[in-house]
Amino acid sequence: MRCLKLLRNLKMRSNSYKKFLPALALKKFSSTALPGISGKESHTKALIAVGLVSFFWGTTWIASREGVKYMPALQLAAIRQFIGGIAYVIFFMSKGRAIPRGKEWLTILILTLLNFILSNGLSTWGVKYISAGLASIIGATFPLWLVIILLFRSRSSLPRKAPIGFILGFVGICIIFYEQADFNPYFSLGIQMVISSFILYILSWSTGITIQINEIPFRSWLAIVYLVIFSSIITFLAYVYALQHLPASRVAIYAYINPIVAVLLGSLFFGEKFSVFIGLGGIVALTGVYLVNEAFRKKETAKGEMENKT
Repeated sequence: MRCLKLLRNLKMRSNSYKKFLPALALKKFSSTALPGISGKESHTKALIAVGLVSFFWGTTWIASREGVKYMPALQLAAIRQFIGGIAYVIFFMSKGRAIPRGKEWLTILILTLLNFILSNGLSTWGVKYISAGLASIIGATFPLWLVIILLFRSRSSLPRKAPIGFILGFVGICIIFYEQADFNPYFSLGIQMVISSFILYILSWSTGITIQINEIPFRSWLAIVYLVIFSSIITFLAYVYALQHLPASRVAIYAYINPIVAVLLGSLFFGEKFSVFIGLGGIVALTGVYLVNEAFRKKETAKGEMENKT
């Protein structure tokens, strides 16, 4: 009976990750710990990792915004991801890590498309046209799309607060625009970055929107270096480490803090416009995201408790 209960608890814990798509994707690889770090690391270190993710991923919106002022956005994303990815790959290959095989490549290619080509590539391109703070608020609404996905694929009813949160999230975005209209997870990230860098560079080159490497200005290189060190390496390491030691629902708090960091820094140091509409809309949108996350968390917890009783 104790074994059966343990299996049910593990299933409940696994189901709770379904509401966070990026977390779910990376969690699949989290059976392999970071080299040199024991699996018994303290709860405090995992919380510090979440803090690093919350702050530095907020600052990367600012760095991207500054970098794309002086060079094509997709080219910047390609260079950033190539350097960061090569750093991962060289390090782990020097440690004797095996190259992925067979079906493992399918997962890597899917994550490459979703995480680094679409998500990172398009968000880098987007900050060329809107402020970093505004882009970060929009990016924080990713859990809302899970409601739409579940509407099409789930036969069970949605949690009561989920539609309310969904509506609030998009009302917040409307307010903002009122005045404008199975192997090592870190090695896998490196491979994804390298693959995506080639694809993004090909896309940028095919459209003719590139500049010569020697023509990239110093300010853009500074932005690239910052993004490689703090976003592609340090923060990703912290993110995956946090997912290995904390529930995804707790790690996802970064989605609420990133926009605050980006909006404040953008306004204080880069003169980005901060209006009442952006402030109010951001609060409403993030409230919607919170309600969606909380609704699904409570539903999964209740489901797990019922399974334990049976």
